[in-house]
Amino acid sequence: MFSEKTLRRRAEKAGYSISKGFQSYLNQEWGLVRDDKGERITGYNVVDNSTGLNVLGSYNDLHDHAWQLEDVQEFLQGVYEENGLEW
Repeated sequence: MFSEKTLRRRAEKAGYSISKGFQSYLNQEWGLVRDDKGERITGYNVVDNSTGLNVLGSYNDLHDHAWQLEDVQEFLQGVYEENGLEW
């Protein structure tokens, strides 16, 4: 597992950026997503810099910042592979 800093550099190289934040419901009235202890959940969105849009999966029908670093790394490895970049 790579560090957040390393994943950010690799994302930029592939034309993406990473946004870290608390998961929040897309319905503004519901607020932040919380775990069973009431703690806010931190997660990541990945943005395609060519379109400015979040990558589907890093958000879903319920909330944003849905990915953890492992998910970000898996996505970026796929992007690198598809584009013939050395991971």
